[in-house]
Amino acid sequence: MRIKNWNKLVGERVTILGSEFIISEVEDISTNYKASFFDAYSLKKTFDILLYKKDGWFDLKCEFDINSLAIIHNQAIRAVLRKNDVITINSFINTIVRVFTKNNIIYSYFQLIGEAQKINKNKNKLKISNGGGTYGIPTGSLISKI
Repeated sequence: MRIKNWNKLVGERVTILGSEFIISEVEDISTNYKASFFDAYSLKKTFDILLYKKDGWFDLKCEFDINSLAIIHNQAIRAVLRKNDVITINSFINTIVRVFTKNNIIYSYFQLIGEAQKINKNKNKLKISNGGGTYGIPTGSLISKI
């Protein structure tokens, strides 16, 4: 079985269990397809999805980055995918989510990544200046005397 347009996944921004990722690298090798998912904010590689080509189906395997939590490396994420599971980017991502939600440790891991992304996203927001050139610092006229 062959997936057309596999290379078009590059640059896709996807949300998996509340965590945002960008697919930055894809490979179409004779034995498998590979997509690398990077954290959308830190741009660090988080995991790879490998689809091993079989007759009429794919064998999905997930490999987490070496810098991930140690408990994650012991988790075996495998699934059998049919043609309809990878026909569109949405069906592909929904299939990955379905596979990940079956494992409580992986589910919690992705929720943790999502929470960390929310915190970092809020920290990186620019503060709005009051426009007076004080950059939000009160001036003497705004301070009341007691």
